[in-house]
Amino acid sequence: MKSNLKKYLFTTIVILIPIAVIAAFLYPSQETNTLQDTDQSFEQIKKEAKEGNAATQFNLGKMYLFGDGVEQDYNQAFHWFLKSAEQGNESAQVILGDMYYEGIGTEQDLKQAFYWTQKSAKSGNVDAQVQLGRFYHEGIGIDVDLEQAFYWTKKGTENGDTDAQLVLAFMYEDGDGVEQDLEQALYWVKIAAENGHPMAQFALEHLYEAGEE
Repeated sequence: MKSNLKKYLFTTIVILIPIAVIAAFLYPSQETNTLQDTDQSFEQIKKEAKEGNAATQFNLGKMYLFGDGVEQDYNQAFHWFLKSAEQGNESAQVILGDMYYEGIGTEQDLKQAFYWTQKSAKSGNVDAQVQLGRFYHEGIGIDVDLEQAFYWTKKGTENGDTDAQLVLAFMYEDGDGVEQDLEQALYWVKIAAENGHPMAQFALEHLYEAGEE
């Protein structure tokens, strides 16, 4: 029973992680209006983007993704996120990784998904760090490497990501990429629970049951 619960929780978390960033960008009601934020017209933004401004290229990518001031066009969104990512914009890089992973605006390419996610993670983007941990754990676009999975998941916990905190607990419990440590597993589940993770309470009960056996 307890192993089935853990498998369910872990699987649910790691499925949600790779779509978390792109999902936020696919619901414009949760975002502010780019044109209102910048006080620029669409043509002005596009002109700056064409001139090579990475931040503006990123904003233009969002506009095409949202259909904000322009007809929605995932191919154009991908194009401008790529331009921005190539100049080192970490937010564009993690979104580009998600678009490659999901096949949005481009053909699915897991190696490219890994490549851009890794670049963003190394620049300090928390979403990318958590996602990179999952890629290493599941062997997505790269060979399975549990030590790297642990390393990047831990990075995500240091930056307060609750999914990472719960995944890290399971890694400590199983000894995935780290020496098994049930005290650390319990610690990270409690942290995730304190930070409001909706599945943490179930995981906490699972660990207490495991400790009683």
